[in-house]
This record gives sequence, structure tokens and C-alpha cells, in this order.
Amino acid sequence: MYENSPHLNKDNSGPHNVSIMFDCNIINESFPKLPDNPDPNQIGVKWIPLTELENIVLYPNIRSHIVNYANDRSRNIRLIEEHNLPSY
Repeated sequence: MYENSPHLNKDNSGPHNVSIMFDCNIINESFPKLPDNPDPNQIGVKWIPLTELENIVLYPNIRSHIVNYANDRSRNIRLIEEHNLPSY
């Protein structure tokens, strides 16, 4: 889970929001794609190998959380708060 609490960030504007991410696997060569009616702000879907993740800009900047989880799936990731993440 990821939380953006604007009152805790440098930019003290915008709505408070919580996002939930899932651990997924490719099944039978079925790669993700945009849904028929995507969110108007969604521009694409891309499956990134972990070895290429360091070259991708993610918002929020949770690259290290993803890699750490992939290396040790026996543990849960704690709530990720925007104001604790490194900036680009």
C-alpha cells in the first residue's frame, strides 16, 4: 500500500490518496494491456523485468521497495508513505 498525504509533503496541495499494488505473474504468455475503457490519465501498461527497473522513473518512487520485495517474498511490505520516499 502507498499513501500520499499532501500535508506531510513539500507540495502541500492535492488530495489525500491511498493506492494498493499487487504481486503479479505472467500466465501463459499473457502480457498486461490497457483495458477497453482505461482511466483517462492512463497512457499505457508495460511489464518491466526487475533487471531494468533502475532505468524506469516510477511515481511514486518505489523501485527499491519492489526489488526488496522480489528478493524476499516471505515478508510483507509496510505502508509506503510519499514523504519518506527519495526524490528524483
